[in-house]
Amino acid sequence: LALMIPYAQGSELTDLPTVFRLPNAPAWLLGMANLHGMLVPVFDLARRFGIARPAPAKPMLLVLAHGADAAGVVIDSLPQRLRFDADALVEADTVPDALRGLVLRSALIEQQLWFDLDCTALLAALEQSFAAAH
Repeated sequence: LALMIPYAQGSELTDLPTVFRLPNAPAWLLGMANLHGMLVPVFDLARRFGIARPAPAKPMLLVLAHGADAAGVVIDSLPQRLRFDADALVEADTVPDALRGLVLRSALIEQQLWFDLDCTALLAALEQSFAAAH
């Protein structure tokens, strides 16, 4: 998936730290990581949404939100800055079913389809999925 997030919604980018697995947690919740003395849940979105991907050369952790709301997602490469105008926006039906309700808009940028992720909705959905699993 090519996901976009607004710069202000990411709070940190780091090498993937040691992640401590939680007993009986779903596979897409990789566990908890200690970031600067704060425990942060770490999620694998590809696993959560059933999307196959090649193993990343160097997985990294992108922390979304701030403070007590922070959560990490594993990413496959360094983020890149994207700029696009309204002409790049495409129809809402391009969003994969697994991401419905989690994407604000879609854009076709340099022949690649990108999804503008609603981080608040994503984190709420992950929390609900975890609660439903337990």
